Amino acid sequence: MEGIDVKINDKEQINSLKIIHTPRHTLEHICIYEPLTKTMFTGDLIYSETEGLYEPPHQESIDYLQKRRSMLKILEYNFQNLYPAMVNPIY
Repeated sequence: MEGIDVKINDKEQINSLKIIHTPRHTLEHICIYEPLTKTMFTGDLIYSETEGLYEPPHQESIDYLQKRRSMLKILEYNFQNLYPAMVNPIY
């Protein structure tokens, strides 16, 4: 695919980082889990504001049901730190 340098697969591990395929606004979206520090990097799968976490609007997703499956998928991981895109981390 154009714009992709290296293809990685769901649940693939790169050093200590676990790749989680989580489609939302693109089919290629991923989250990254680091089990040693129990840290989840979600990108823009989840939004955060001062009031807490919230689900991005359906119209920003390719398939809103797939987005919800992606959100549920990351709950399978034992994370204690969450890094959504463009906001402060949540501990």
